[in-house]
Amino acid sequence: MPVAEASQIRRAGGWSRRFRGGLAMVNSLTCMLFGSISGSAGAAVSSVGGTMIPEMNRKGYDRDFNIALTASATTTGMLIPPSNVILLAMGVFMDMTPAVLVFTPIFLPVAEGIGIGPVHFGIILIANLCIGLCTPPVGSCLSFGCSVGHSKNDRVSRAMVPFFVAMVAALALITWFSQLSLWLPCVFGAME
Repeated sequence: MPVAEASQIRRAGGWSRRFRGGLAMVNSLTCMLFGSISGSAGAAVSSVGGTMIPEMNRKGYDRDFNIALTASATTTGMLIPPSNVILLAMGVFMDMTPAVLVFTPIFLPVAEGIGIGPVHFGIILIANLCIGLCTPPVGSCLSFGCSVGHSKNDRVSRAMVPFFVAMVAALALITWFSQLSLWLPCVFGAME
C-alpha cells in the first residue's frame, strides 16, 4: 500500500476508533464521496476497495462483509450531485447508460400518467439501477468488489443481504415519499 494511502487510513482510523465499526463507516463515506465525484460506482469500488478492503481485512473485519459494504456504498454516491451531472456528461462510459436509454422512454410516460414527475422518476430510476450494480449475477460493483477483495460472488452475495434490504427500503421510501428525494432540487430552485 502506498505511503500516502496508509497515512490517510491511519488518520481516519484514529478518528474512527471512537466508534464501533468506525473503519466501516470511513469506508462507506469514502466510497460515497468517490462515487459522487467520479460518477462511476465501478471506479469507486476498484480504487477505494483496493485500499480499504485489505485494511479492513487486516483489522479483523469479515472479508465478505468488507466487499459487500464497499460494493453497496459506492452506489449511493451516484445519487449525490455532481454524479447526476457527470452521468449526463460521461454516460457513454457507464454501464447504466443503456438501461437509462432503454427504460426512460418506456416508463417515463407511464410514470407521468400516474402523477410521478420527471425528476422524481429519474431519481427512482437511478436508485433502481444502483441496486442492480450490486445484485448478482451481473452486478458490476459486486464483481469489481470481489475481484479487488479476492473473494467469490456467492460468498459476498450472502454478506450483501443486509445492504440489499437497506437499499430496497431506501428505494421504497424515495418512491412513496417524493419529498425525501425532491427536497434538495427544491432548495436549489431546480423545481417549481
